[in-house]
Amino acid sequence: MEAVADFTAWGRIKAWIWLARPPFLTVGVFPYTLGSIIAWHSQGYFDWALWGSGVLAVVLVMLSTYWAGECFDYEEDTISQNLWRSKFAGGTGVVQTGAISRRASFIGSIIALILAACTGLIIWLGLGAGPYTIPLGIIGIIGGFLYSTPPVRWVSTGWGELWIGVCYGFLPVAVGYYLPTGRFDALTFIVAVPISATIFNVILGNEYPDRESDKSTGKRNLLQRFGTEQGSKMYLIASAVGWAGAALSLAAGVPPIFAAYYVLPLLASLYASHGFLKGKWKDRGQLEVLCGLGIFANLGTTVAYILAFLWTRG
Repeated sequence: MEAVADFTAWGRIKAWIWLARPPFLTVGVFPYTLGSIIAWHSQGYFDWALWGSGVLAVVLVMLSTYWAGECFDYEEDTISQNLWRSKFAGGTGVVQTGAISRRASFIGSIIALILAACTGLIIWLGLGAGPYTIPLGIIGIIGGFLYSTPPVRWVSTGWGELWIGVCYGFLPVAVGYYLPTGRFDALTFIVAVPISATIFNVILGNEYPDRESDKSTGKRNLLQRFGTEQGSKMYLIASAVGWAGAALSLAAGVPPIFAAYYVLPLLASLYASHGFLKGKWKDRGQLEVLCGLGIFANLGTTVAYILAFLWTRG
């Protein structure tokens, strides 16, 4: 779906919804939910209040991240959309239509950030979560809001992809488990390995359709620093780390039924890794497929873990 200008009141509401990228909120909400389900699996109870407020905090941090990106990635996103419209890169295109200004997008980002901080305080003080609640939230803000926001701008330092791996993998799973239990568990970090590896690959893969626009604006992400051929090798390495993490998680105590649920995400990851390594990213149609498979591998892996832990409770 392509963003188009609609300056009616309803049109602006739809523009803000489109700017929020609802389908892509799942990459943060699902891992957080997984952590909560692992806590239920081990503790025998599910705290709906903590889960709901935690989901709200996660979504608000993600909205702050996305909206800051729409503001500060405006130039390269505009070039990317003019060169080639991709479902997985180049921003939403909403700001480019004029329906929402860059300034409004950034103000929305700040408001979402403030609301996220308030939600974190409610979780900590009102719902009695542990003392690491606020520090964990700060890590998410540092990695998310500062991903595109200057002067830090992780996206252009070569560290942005790793920050995404942490903030959309290790962090939400750990927080989902920590809030209802007040402690951390080694299993959550092992389970987060394939989730972190696949979301790293989502970002790396999405840099391929943006490579010309990123180059023209001087954005120094990993693909710009190492090139497309080395990027394909990094994609394969990250995938291998994810596969190893999935196997290790089974040995560490994940219900064995996970192996059955993991088959489709694994096949998607294998195909995408092979495609990038063999240079299929050079074809625009094939690249769209590879980027889509990367998203499927990430979400599918998380869902496979959720289903496995829901299957039986220890």
